[in-house]
Amino acid sequence: MLKLFHESYEELTGRALEIAPELAELNNVGIGHDDLRLRFFHEESVHRAAV
Repeated sequence: MLKLFHESYEELTGRALEIAPELAELNNVGIGHDDLRLRFFHEESVHRAAV
C-alpha cells in the first residue's frame, strides 16, 4: 500500500533510497544501481500565518 505521509525525515529518506533505483530504470536515466548517488538536505523552517 502506498504511504503518502511519513513519520520522520529518516523514514522519508529511507523510502527515497529504496525506490530510487527503480525510478532511474523506469525513466531510462542510464545509471547503474551501483553508480546511483542521492544527496539529501534537511532544512527546518517555521511557518507563520498571515495576519
